[in-house]
Amino acid sequence: MLPSRVFGARPLAILLGVLLLCCAPTASAERTKLYIQAFVPYDNNVYESEGVIPAAEIAIEHLNDANKTLDLFNNYELVLRINNTMCNPSEGIWQLIQSVVGKEEDQQPIMFLGGGCSLVTEPLAALTGRFYNATQVSYGASSPTLSRRQMFPSFYRTIPSETQTNTLRLALMKKCGWKRVATLYETENVFSETITDFQDRYNATYGTDQSSEDKVDNEDLILRSFTEDPDIPLRQIMEKDFRIIFGWMYEDEAIKTICQAIRKELTMDRHVWVLPAWYSHKWWERVEDVTKSLGKDMNCSIKEFVKALNYTLYMDSYSKPDMDELNVPGVSGYSYNDFYEQYSKRVDASGVENHTYATYTYDALWAMALALDRSEKQLNSKGLNLTHFSYSNIPINNVSVPDVLNASMADVSFSGVSGKVSFDDAGSRNGLNALYQLRPDGDSLKLVLIAVHNYTKDRLNLTLLPNEEILWKGGTKPFDSSKPEFVYLSSAAIYACDTLITIGILVAVALLVFNEVSVYIKPHKLITNSAPHTNTVVILGCMLILCASYLLGIDSETPSVDNYKLEDEFDDLTKEIESGDRLDRRMNRYTWICNVRTVLLIYGFTFSFGALFAKTWQVYRVYTNQKLKNQPFKIWNFFLVLGILLVLDTILIIVWLAADHLKYDITEPQDSGNDIQKIYEHCNCQYFNYFVGTAYVYKGLLVVFGLFLAYESRNIKYIFINDSRYVSISMYIVVILVGIGAPLSLVLSLHRTIDVDAAYVVTIFTILGACLSCLLILFIPKFVYMALGKETMVRENSQDDVTTAGDVHLGRTGTTIDQSELRTTEDELTTIKGDIQQKNHELHELEADLGVQPLSDGNGNNEPKSTSGNPSPNGSDKDSGVLVVDDGDPPALMDQHQQEKPE
Repeated sequence: MLPSRVFGARPLAILLGVLLLCCAPTASAERTKLYIQAFVPYDNNVYESEGVIPAAEIAIEHLNDANKTLDLFNNYELVLRINNTMCNPSEGIWQLIQSVVGKEEDQQPIMFLGGGCSLVTEPLAALTGRFYNATQVSYGASSPTLSRRQMFPSFYRTIPSETQTNTLRLALMKKCGWKRVATLYETENVFSETITDFQDRYNATYGTDQSSEDKVDNEDLILRSFTEDPDIPLRQIMEKDFRIIFGWMYEDEAIKTICQAIRKELTMDRHVWVLPAWYSHKWWERVEDVTKSLGKDMNCSIKEFVKALNYTLYMDSYSKPDMDELNVPGVSGYSYNDFYEQYSKRVDASGVENHTYATYTYDALWAMALALDRSEKQLNSKGLNLTHFSYSNIPINNVSVPDVLNASMADVSFSGVSGKVSFDDAGSRNGLNALYQLRPDGDSLKLVLIAVHNYTKDRLNLTLLPNEEILWKGGTKPFDSSKPEFVYLSSAAIYACDTLITIGILVAVALLVFNEVSVYIKPHKLITNSAPHTNTVVILGCMLILCASYLLGIDSETPSVDNYKLEDEFDDLTKEIESGDRLDRRMNRYTWICNVRTVLLIYGFTFSFGALFAKTWQVYRVYTNQKLKNQPFKIWNFFLVLGILLVLDTILIIVWLAADHLKYDITEPQDSGNDIQKIYEHCNCQYFNYFVGTAYVYKGLLVVFGLFLAYESRNIKYIFINDSRYVSISMYIVVILVGIGAPLSLVLSLHRTIDVDAAYVVTIFTILGACLSCLLILFIPKFVYMALGKETMVRENSQDDVTTAGDVHLGRTGTTIDQSELRTTEDELTTIKGDIQQKNHELHELEADLGVQPLSDGNGNNEPKSTSGNPSPNGSDKDSGVLVVDDGDPPALMDQHQQEKPE
């Protein structure tokens, strides 16, 4: 029995051991493989992301060892297969088909990872979602197009959409005070969609619904695209003087664009370029290879390229968690720093370049794993599992396995090595974005992180990192365009010139008082014989010109005196600017000033120079008409000439004001190369040149004719206008000052590179110099003669010839004496001398007969003393009204009054 019992027990023990061995958990070979198909672009000149492969490998290793964290990996094992799309859509589609067709059903991918560039991801996501009913997760495609759920129903991404980066762009503009920007993009759908989104956000921020402070013109944003050659859009950007340029283009096209921008001087200190940060490491080192076949006008050296890229701004999504979470482990049990340590070692060992999207890739695979784990649990409750997945999406037990996977992915939320990972309704991640800057690093450049922007929290607010700032090429932040700036006169120039004008007016008033007192209150013959009424008119004319000079210093910025307090002006300043009331008021005031000062200058010139002209004309009339030689000066002749000039002035002013009066206008320089575009205020009208030209011609003829009269009568002294010589000198000085100062002030006012104060000061000094010179030359000689006790300014000595006006010939400075008359007079003189000698001899004889002592002349000559002398030079001829010609020493003629012979 025993042996039989023993024999019978052995087979049972063996069978039990076999069963235990078979049921015990063993190696991973017994876990079901789930395949993940990854699409990674590399070995191309568009976009390289080979650096994400080590991150994907690390993620797969961590996941397959995560059976303690995820129950999924007790029964399943993830297998990653990688295909190179070369960032080429057709190559990507081919790789997708290859990964599905020809594979056993249990080896077909249950999910897809990638692609790295939006150009390939868009067609792949459309196929995987709508044709294969599979879920796809991208680590690097940020195109806004991929957010369209109708086209890509099962697409997700761990990188934020480019639309969130657009918010960062607007935040940068707000921080820097930029509103005028140009966008330059390559004609690809991924970039076109981003540009459209940027335009919508820009209009929402600065559009017509905003306050006047934020409103922009329609031309403050331009969208320019190109396919292969960016020459035309760059020219348009240059012609419109855009300084802030946002670029969207792939790497090779970016190289071509920057090189042409260098040739067009669009990379100067005043320009700022903002480019994507996903270009390859040191991509500028490829510049010579890319541009060498483009011709001399388009290629550039690495040195030029590096110089142009100095301080260029980069924008991209931020693939790290917040600064205070860098060492906090996520769902994987690894923090960012833990992962990056492993990743750096793997990258160094493989020889590929570090990639910014490595953390996105790692988290994308973890998102897949979490969705698979959630789906497995849901399917198990329905008696199904992940092995029931099929591209055909045929429901099993009324359950669609692809739909369960898609829904599970939408609900994924976890802390990854790149920060918080979750998806919005469009499958995009709400993440962080980063602002970088390229800065000089020896002969190359280095990338510096200067700001992190949270799309959800920060919106249009941008805060730079501690101890970081945006550096600029020129040392200061450039403007987005030439800033319009009104140029006003400086207070110092106005106060200084107004002080001098006031002094000039006071001098004129003092001379006016002196002139009137010397005529009416305490008459003085020297003043009354200088045509004092004409001098009064000259003074009044100068005072009008000086008053007009005050108005030259008033512009639209000069405070006005109104019925409200000054503080009310400043309190309501913002409101007035928005409504335009203050600008309208200033423009109306400036228009009045323009017309008033023009009228004052025209009349003032006529009263001053016109009075001098009329006075000189009166002297010239006496000079050419001997019938007037003894006639006193008639004041009505003066006012007749002056009245004619004033009538002509009045006609010109009435026609000017009625037809086209002066108005407020501004002049904007066309050259906007500088950051400040100066705007000058000035008076203008439609026919400005015609009216001003007419006034200049009319006044110019008056000046020329006046100079002719002054020259012809420069040596004439008329007793009743005893200051005629000084009138002529005044005219000379005025013409010289006006002739030099007027063109100089005009040139200075038109030359926009010169400070407007210079033109103003030169104009005021010209006016002040002309007026004061005219008045002082007229009156200072009077003061001198009066101080010497003289009653006339005409020289009174015996050497002056008395000649009628008819004896004076035009253009000659001396008198003309007939030679035959001179010889006759000399003969008569000789005869008279002979007679005198004869009479003297007879006189001596008579004295000898009478015994009378001969009279001595004091010189030893015994001659009788004359009983009558020469007439006094201060005799009755003094005020006879004759014309006196100052010709120097006249011929040696005997005076008309000879000594009489004693009886």
